[in-house]
Amino acid sequence: MDKTDEQEAAAIDTDAATIARLAELGELEYERARKPTAKALGCRFSVLDRLVDVAREQARLARAEAKWRALQEAERKRLASGQPAWCREPAGDRQ
Repeated sequence: MDKTDEQEAAAIDTDAATIARLAELGELEYERARKPTAKALGCRFSVLDRLVDVAREQARLARAEAKWRALQEAERKRLASGQPAWCREPAGDRQ
């Protein structure tokens, strides 16, 4: 890999980090950061909006998958302990 390839790879990583950071912002914060960031990245607002939407969806899916895995692990532990499902305390009663 020559120097220009390395620089391009670093720029892509930096761009991806910028998009991820924007995806974590609230609506008003994103609106304020949108114009200068699009200019810095050298892209249109519509392209930046689409990239941020995709990053937000990916983050939402990752959170849902992590939650699903945690539920699966809890159920696996319950089954391994031999505790019947009806013995679990209702979710609303937990402190």
